[in-house]
Amino acid sequence: MTSEPRTSTDGPVFILCFARSGSTLLRVLLDAHPELASPPETSVARVCETTERAWRQVCLSGGRGPLPTEAIDEIRSAVDRPMRAYARARGKRLWADKSLDNLFLAPLLSEVFPQARFVALHRHCLDFVMSGLDASRWGFAAYGFEKYVQKSPGNTVHALVRYWCDHTEALLSYERRNPDRTVRVRYEDLARDPDHEMSRLTGFLGVEDIPGLSRSAFVGQHDIGAGDHKLPFTDRVSAASVGTGRRVPVHLIPADLMQRMNECLRQLDHPEVGPDWNALPSEGPAGEGPDRSARTALADVLGGDDPAPRLCSHEQDRLRDHVLVTIEDRQSSWLIDPATGEASFCDRPCLPPARILTDSATLRGVVTGEANIGGVLRTGALRAVGGVSRVADVVAGLRARHPAAGSRALAVTVGAR
Repeated sequence: MTSEPRTSTDGPVFILCFARSGSTLLRVLLDAHPELASPPETSVARVCETTERAWRQVCLSGGRGPLPTEAIDEIRSAVDRPMRAYARARGKRLWADKSLDNLFLAPLLSEVFPQARFVALHRHCLDFVMSGLDASRWGFAAYGFEKYVQKSPGNTVHALVRYWCDHTEALLSYERRNPDRTVRVRYEDLARDPDHEMSRLTGFLGVEDIPGLSRSAFVGQHDIGAGDHKLPFTDRVSAASVGTGRRVPVHLIPADLMQRMNECLRQLDHPEVGPDWNALPSEGPAGEGPDRSARTALADVLGGDDPAPRLCSHEQDRLRDHVLVTIEDRQSSWLIDPATGEASFCDRPCLPPARILTDSATLRGVVTGEANIGGVLRTGALRAVGGVSRVADVVAGLRARHPAAGSRALAVTVGAR
C-alpha cells in the first residue's frame, strides 16, 4: 500500500473495517482534523445499495448491466448532499464515513465515488476476539456476530475467528484489487504510535499533516452515535488492549480455521498463532527491550519496590521446579520458585512445563485473596499449563511476599462461583 502524499481531492473517505477493529478511534482522529468531518456510523453504503436497486429495477428490469450515468449521478447525490452539508456545518471540506456496511459494499462505493479514498483497517484476530467477547457479554446481536455464534453456539471463539477471517479476507481482496485507492492501517500501529500513523494517513488522503492530532482529538467534542460504547469515557490513545489475545485459548480453534487465520496474519505481518500462543508474553513494541515498567511489574503487583530485579539465568535444570508467570498487560515474564516466591525477570521467556498467563490486576487479586483461583481460571482471566496445584503453589509463594496478604484466606476451589 502506498503512503506517499497525494494531490488534494474533493472525494470522500471510506473506512473499510469490521466490528471491534478500532474504527471508532480512527473515526475520532479523522474527525479532529480541520479538513475532515466524520460522523458516527451513517450506513451511507446501504443508501447507495438501496438506491442502486431501485434504478436497476426501473431502468434495467432488475438486470445486472452497467447503470446509466444519470443513475450513478443520482445515487452519488443522494449520499453526498447530506454528508457535505454535515461537513460544511462544521467548517470542513471533506467527509469521512466508517460504517460497518462499507466493507462488503466497497465495489459499489468505488463506482459511485470515483475520487473516494479507502482506509483498510485491520486488527490481530485474537485481540479482536477478546474485544468482541468483552463487548458481547449480554448477547451477540450488536456487532453482527449473532449469525456466526448461531452456527457454533458451543464455541464462541470459533465463531468470532470465522467472522474475522471472512471480513479480513474481504479487506485483503479489496486492497489487492485497488492498490492506488487504498491505504492499510493496523490498529496496533495506530494505538502505539498514533502521530506517525496519522501523518502517514493524512499524506495518503491529500490533507494537511497536523502534529499532535492524537492529543487534540480528545479535547474537542465529537458526535455520539453507533460505534464503540467506550468513546465517551476515553481521553487518550492507549495501547493497553494490544496483546490481550494471548488469553484466547487456542485449542478452541480447529486446525483448518487456524490455517486460514494464520494465512491472513502472515499477509498483515502480524504474529502467527501456534501451540505455545497461550504460554508466550504479549507482543511488545518491535525492537525494544524490556523497560522499567516491565522489570518492576511483579514488585508493583506485590506492593513492593524492586528497582533492580534478579535476571533469569535460563538454566534448563531450574525449569522443572519453577513456573513461568507472564503478566500480559505489563509485557513481562517471571520465572518463580513456588517454594519461596523468589522470582527472576525473564527477558527471553523460558518454557518450563508449568506456565501461567494473566494480567496484573488478576494476579494481585489472587495473591491477596480478593479473587478466587477457580473463578479466574473459569473466566479465562488466568490461563495455566501444568495444573491447578502449580497455580496454587505459585500464589502461596507470592502471597508470603505480599505485606497485605497474610490475613487473607486463599480459595482454590476450581468450581467456585
